[in-house]
Amino acid sequence: ARLELVAHRNFSENNQQSLRFDLARLTSALEKPIGQEDKLEQGLRFEPASGKLFHRLGIALALPLLSEKKELLGFWVLGEKKSGERFTAEDLSLLTSAAMHASLAIDRFHLQRELLLEKETSERLAELGEMKSFFVSSVSHELKTPLASIKLYAQLLQLPPTDAMPLPPETRSEYAEIIEGECDRLTRLVHSVLDFAKTERGLKTYHLTPQSLNGAVIHALKLMTYQFKMQNTVVTTALSEHHPTIAADRDALIEVLLNLLSNALKYSGAEKQITVRTEVLESGVVLAIDDNGIGIAAEDLTKIFEPFYRAAPSASAPAGGTGLGLALVKQIADAHHAILGVRSRIGIGSTFTVCFPTSQLSINLDQHA
Repeated sequence: ARLELVAHRNFSENNQQSLRFDLARLTSALEKPIGQEDKLEQGLRFEPASGKLFHRLGIALALPLLSEKKELLGFWVLGEKKSGERFTAEDLSLLTSAAMHASLAIDRFHLQRELLLEKETSERLAELGEMKSFFVSSVSHELKTPLASIKLYAQLLQLPPTDAMPLPPETRSEYAEIIEGECDRLTRLVHSVLDFAKTERGLKTYHLTPQSLNGAVIHALKLMTYQFKMQNTVVTTALSEHHPTIAADRDALIEVLLNLLSNALKYSGAEKQITVRTEVLESGVVLAIDDNGIGIAAEDLTKIFEPFYRAAPSASAPAGGTGLGLALVKQIADAHHAILGVRSRIGIGSTFTVCFPTSQLSINLDQHA
C-alpha cells in the first residue's frame, strides 16, 4: 500500500520517504509513461500526471515497470532535464526501452526467487517426509519390544500350574516385575512424544518450585531399575553432600534424568557402566551423567540436540529410539535457563552435563518458564 524509494541519483533528500499508493484506485492502465504536460513535447503518447503531486516531488516523468503478466513492479521516475528542455520522442523511446529491460530483469529476479523458494519448500517437505517415516518406524520399533515382553510374560503367568512344573511365587513376582517395568518404559516413551509435541506447539508450561537435585536423581534411578537390571548395568552415584536445591519443574527434571540415563544405557559398551554426579559450583548446580559407551564424533556434537537427528549407527550400537530424547532435554534445559553440555571421545564414552543457575532460586518460583 506504499511506494518506497529503492535507489536514486540526485533526488531531493526531502522526498525520499515512502508514499501512500492505492493501486485499486488508479484511473490509468499504466500502459504509457506518466508525465507533466509542460515537461514533454506535444504529440507524444503519455498519461497526464497529477501536477500537484509531481511538482511537489520534483518528478517530470514516471515510467511504470510491468512484469510479463502486466503486474506492476514499481516505477522509474525522472526529474526535469538538466538543459531545461522538454522530453523528446527520442528521449521517450530510449527511456521506455530501458524501463522495459529493467522490468524484465526484475521480473526474472522475482521468478528465480520463487523457483528457489519452491525448491527449498520441496526439499523441506521431502525432508519432513523422511523424518515422519523415520519417526513412525522408530516409535513402532520402540513400542513393539516392550509389548512383546508384556504379552510373553502375561501368557506365562496365565499358564495353568502342573505338579511337574509348578510356578514358584518368586518366579511369578519376577514376571510381574518385568511386566511392570515394560509398562513404565512404554509410559515414558508416550510421555516423551507428547511433551515434545506440546513444546513444539508452545503449549508446554513449567511450574518452577524448589527441588532437591539429589532426590530427583534417586527417584529417576529407581524408575530405571528394571532397565538397568535387564542389561546388567553397573550404576554408581557421586551426589553432592550439600544436597543442592534448584528451581525446577519436578516432572520436567525427572524427564531430563530419564532421557539422559536412557541415552547413556543405549550407547554404553558391552559392560555397561554409568555414573551420575551432582556438584555445587560458583557457576551453578551441575548434574553430570557419564557412560563408557561408543562416544560421539566431533562433527555430531553440535547436532545431537536437534529433533530426529541421529549420528551414524555402528555395529556396537545399532540405531534405535525416537530421536526426540536429547531434543526434549535441550528444550527443558532452555526453559529452566540451564546450560547443557556434552564431552565425548570415540571408544571411551560421553559425559552430559546440565548446569542450573543458582540465581534461579531468587526469582519468582511460580512463574511459567
